[in-house]
Amino acid sequence: MTDSSSALDQKIRTYEVFLNEVLREDLKKQLEIKGTWDAEINELEDLKSNIDSIKKEGLKTIKSQVELGADVFVQAKVADTSRIFINVGLGFHVECTLDEAPRVVDIRVQALQAKKDGALSQVAKIKAHIRLVEEGIRELMQLPSQGAKKPARGEISATSLVAATIAKSFCEELARQ
Repeated sequence: MTDSSSALDQKIRTYEVFLNEVLREDLKKQLEIKGTWDAEINELEDLKSNIDSIKKEGLKTIKSQVELGADVFVQAKVADTSRIFINVGLGFHVECTLDEAPRVVDIRVQALQAKKDGALSQVAKIKAHIRLVEEGIRELMQLPSQGAKKPARGEISATSLVAATIAKSFCEELARQ
């Protein structure tokens, strides 16, 4: 094996490490964050539906199952349904009437939707970086590109330059640690 072949193999390994240990892990984290926001939004939509049911049926008291934690539930009785507490984030709860509650829920859903949209934006960026690095690895391995013409001998494609820049910044970050 020649030095240039060995250097090429090392460069390919560097890209693969960056792809698997950085980009794919970042993607996984962002998808988990998005899932968290989705779950909170769904809970709030369920709350809004329950509030509408309580108002329509004119319920003054209700019985419910309340989770204490670790899938342990207890029977609870709400003696007065005219006012409820809504978690608005950061450990704060707002006490409001059944008429005010849907507006509070809508505001909280909007805030969570903005956070979810930010996570989706990050997911899109990470997926684009993954595609660029994968294309760079393909070019280094001289495999056929997916949907693009192969550069002429001695030419470097824009994809390779971007992938090289990303990998270089990754290596510099590793060196600083």
